[in-house]
Amino acid sequence: MSVDREELKRMIDQIPEQDAIEVYDFIGYLNMKRERAVLEQLDVASLAEDADLIR
Repeated sequence: MSVDREELKRMIDQIPEQDAIEVYDFIGYLNMKRERAVLEQLDVASLAEDADLIR
């Protein structure tokens, strides 16, 4: 699914300040969730390569 970022920006500009704060918080949550998933994948990859761990 493709998102028109300009339309998204226009929508944000039109919502009340309190709603904009919630959108900001949600974007922060999505970024944190994505970063956590990447870190978990790195941890799994690191553990899989650790020969000492297998022994």
